[in-house]
Amino acid sequence: LVIAKVDSVLATGISDQERASALLLKGKALQQLEQDVKAISIFHSITALGLSSKEEILGDVYFQLAEIYYDQGSFKQAQKYYLEALKIFRLYDNEARMGAVDLKIGMIYLSLFDYEHALQSLHSASEIYEISGKEIELAEIYLMIGQIYFEQADFSSAESHLLKAQSLYKNLGFSTSQNEVMDELISVYQTLHRYS
Repeated sequence: LVIAKVDSVLATGISDQERASALLLKGKALQQLEQDVKAISIFHSITALGLSSKEEILGDVYFQLAEIYYDQGSFKQAQKYYLEALKIFRLYDNEARMGAVDLKIGMIYLSLFDYEHALQSLHSASEIYEISGKEIELAEIYLMIGQIYFEQADFSSAESHLLKAQSLYKNLGFSTSQNEVMDELISVYQTLHRYS
């Protein structure tokens, strides 16, 4: 239904800005229908409209492209588009979107075992989520940061971030996630021979 309505709007004489907005809706609908190839084509057609590279809508387009590639496991392609989206979101000081992108970029670096860049992106995301008070995302970020520090044998930093994650999960009432963090903390304490 969304696609049909968008197609009828696209058939009329509308501005490039309006066309971009309509195509973005169509691309998202195709993405929901798991028609990724068509969605990618639609998103690329938006970038070909000749809009200013500073248009905020292009940030949304790049973000959607990145999401598709991320879900497909094409992390390098996803990273490229997340970074393009991040540039635009920074121009508009869109902190919510910046946090989401930093989190995804951090997860990509983590999957590529690039811990240094993963930590940079995840710390950046955590700063934004601390301000906005998004506790679920923040707990997940602290858990990932703690795991990275554990891999790097920085046990003090690992413990600190894991305890923050545990506290947030406890406040949220997420017992399963809290148990996951406890398992990570046990690994830290066993490594440090802190058996008590």
